[in-house]
Amino acid sequence: MTWCFLIVYKNVLEYVYILLPVQPRSNIPRKSRSEDVFIDLKRRILAWEYPPGYRLKEDELCREFNVSRIPVREALSRLGQIHLVERKPNVGCSVKRWTLDEINDLYELRVASECYVAEALAGNPPKRSVFEELREEWSGYLEKSKWDSFSQVHWSSRDEFFHESLAEQLGNNQILLTLHDTNARLRFLRVKDITSEKVLSTSSKQHLAILDAICDGDVDKAKATVRANIHMGQRNVKVALQEVLFRAFGG
Repeated sequence: MTWCFLIVYKNVLEYVYILLPVQPRSNIPRKSRSEDVFIDLKRRILAWEYPPGYRLKEDELCREFNVSRIPVREALSRLGQIHLVERKPNVGCSVKRWTLDEINDLYELRVASECYVAEALAGNPPKRSVFEELREEWSGYLEKSKWDSFSQVHWSSRDEFFHESLAEQLGNNQILLTLHDTNARLRFLRVKDITSEKVLSTSSKQHLAILDAICDGDVDKAKATVRANIHMGQRNVKVALQEVLFRAFGG
């Protein structure tokens, strides 16, 4: 145990030295309660346990997690920063409720930015070895065992990584930042991109075709396949969103 001296002043010429134990600091950081609340609420939203529009009432969350309002508010604020919840005056926080126009706008932005990335890369094709890991990963997803092993959250995360990897290879940081922000806004919805083994297989084949077209210098095919891949995900998301809203709010 570590000890320290506490000096207590008694008079001008005299001090008393008291030996006190010092408690050692733990090397393992303690996770804050707000982090616990944030992680659990994020999981529920991404799993669609809380549908779009679901009210997140602070008093109920405080009772459920047995915490004060401060950790709850911190967690809700962080969820707002990643576009999973929204706060409205005199209403409070709720899971973000998307409109079809908002979804279409963001997917159009994806098409525009990612088609440009594909065109630029195919116009100056990199070596096939550059995409070796991506090719190996998405070739593996054609195996049925892969479908049984991971959640939809995993698929959407890997799909984001694929498309952002292409933008990173291009070397345009502004396009990469734009794509990253767009994906962050769509993340909650894109969990519903891949809804079946058939969709996963189609998406995997499209990803591999994109890589082949880029490496072959086939600009038209690269752009067309990127567009088809994004539009497929857009259709799946819109159908899933409409179904969830119908179940939650009766149409």
